Amino acid sequence: MRRKSKNSSSRFANKGLTLIEVVMATALMSTVLVAMISVFQKHRSQLLQASRKIEAVQGMDLLLAGWFSDETKWPIFPTQGRLQEGSDLVWQARPVRQMRLGNQLVDVIILTVVSESNPRLVLTEAEFLALVPDQENEVE
Repeated sequence: MRRKSKNSSSRFANKGLTLIEVVMATALMSTVLVAMISVFQKHRSQLLQASRKIEAVQGMDLLLAGWFSDETKWPIFPTQGRLQEGSDLVWQARPVRQMRLGNQLVDVIILTVVSESNPRLVLTEAEFLALVPDQENEVE
């Protein structure tokens, strides 16, 4: 029969964790936590940017629908304005070139939507054609 050792440093008698094991577990947990926070922040910023782009596209769609639904609402280009009341999204429309489409002279207009807080980041952009005002009724 085997005798039980009274020595507390015995391999089977000591069932706790050593300081090194606790430090390593804490370091591993903190690394995982930092990685999760980083992924969450990146996801949050991408979600915010996607939301801003959707808002810009919807606002541009309403703006163009208003212009195309009523000829009297057509602005004189170049022009700019706020997309919606209370929003920091602004639009700018500028002609980039003229071309002939059949017997009509048209301007190619670029409509750009940006945020006032970051005007160098284009949220959305569209090209469309507009009749040149002086040439609207002229037929060759």
